[in-house]
Amino acid sequence: MAIDRVSSVLGSISAAGGVGLTLDDWGECVLEREGGGECVINAPPQGNAFTLSAVVGFVHQQDNETMLAALLQLNGDPERLRGGTLTLNDSREVIVYRYVVEDEGLNGPSMAALIGNFFAVADNLRKEITALRNGIDKPVRRGPSRRYAHPGYVRA
Repeated sequence: MAIDRVSSVLGSISAAGGVGLTLDDWGECVLEREGGGECVINAPPQGNAFTLSAVVGFVHQQDNETMLAALLQLNGDPERLRGGTLTLNDSREVIVYRYVVEDEGLNGPSMAALIGNFFAVADNLRKEITALRNGIDKPVRRGPSRRYAHPGYVRA
């Protein structure tokens, strides 16, 4: 079970680093980083996977359609998301970066590296989403992609 392995790994990281990392009653642990940013580890009681998630931006009512279109395009780029996904919380105002991890082979060093990489990607996404927000008032290119305008492509 992911909850058992994650709890054990967090315990070993805590012992080595002198910090108290534990899962709460809901299987969550919130990591706050100096300088800003937090990561929520969620290990459900069933299954062999757990998630890392972080808030990376906000959607405001006035720019909802434009921002959501940009986020949908970003969500389709696995290189920038490193296999994770962007989701909206229940209120559809908070943009969350979520990464699902299989617990097989997980140990202290691999978890520490995983969390470090997750924070790096989340930081980049925050910057990118801020840049998207700042560019929302700029004109958006409309019409078909040049790739589909080529005579060799058929649009469905």
